[in-house]
Amino acid sequence: FGEGYITGFTSGEYMPKALHIKTMTALDVVVPKGEGHTSPITSVSVMAAGSAVVTCAHDGMCLLWTRKKDTTSLFIYKELSCSQAAPLNHVCGSKDGVYVVASVGDSLTAESFDDDQLTAAQVYVVYVWRINPAVKTKGKPKEYTKHEQEVICMECSDSSAVVATGSRDGCVHLWDPALCTTLHVLSFHSSPITSISFSEPARSFVATSDATKLTIWDTNTGFSCFTICASKFDLTTIRAVRFITGYHGMAWVGAGS
Repeated sequence: FGEGYITGFTSGEYMPKALHIKTMTALDVVVPKGEGHTSPITSVSVMAAGSAVVTCAHDGMCLLWTRKKDTTSLFIYKELSCSQAAPLNHVCGSKDGVYVVASVGDSLTAESFDDDQLTAAQVYVVYVWRINPAVKTKGKPKEYTKHEQEVICMECSDSSAVVATGSRDGCVHLWDPALCTTLHVLSFHSSPITSISFSEPARSFVATSDATKLTIWDTNTGFSCFTICASKFDLTTIRAVRFITGYHGMAWVGAGS
């Protein structure tokens, strides 16, 4: 994030953190009274080519944060809300800064709903906002409603032409964020999708589940290119993966035997 900063959040806190990799100094987070999240942050994502950070929380809000030039302050410059104030658990911002995508995800189950709470179908909704730099607050999102289980990970392609969302039933959906229409549904995995990452440019993407393999897919055709087994690297599972920007390679995290 920014010039040499990494970003994240601490469980139970209402503001993100940004730390300089070399100096280990943190940015000051400036939140005027009456603004900011009203419940703890659940997810954070870097967007807009590293110039902004987006956070979501159970208050149904997504907040976009940036750093003022030549300052050490991180501040809110845009506020996004979903129509039903759904408790958001996962968020992703596109690299070109055009879209923010968020989902309710896996914190709720159908059995926990009362009459005045969200229905099971609403838990499976993915919200997508098109960011208008000229408008500060309250953009109304579109909804992608084709998943049949909770969405628990997501990624935007570098050009914002495609969004990939992975769900608890092992399916990955590729869809158009402008029209909220499905391009491909991939159901190769048998356990929940834990991680998705696009290559640059987004000719392919990789998906993992808490299983014994990761699969690289062709974005245009939806066909699998090849599979890497965890056992090749003395791992029992592969849980997260990222394409490394600027390099022809990937990095992944797994668990050993």
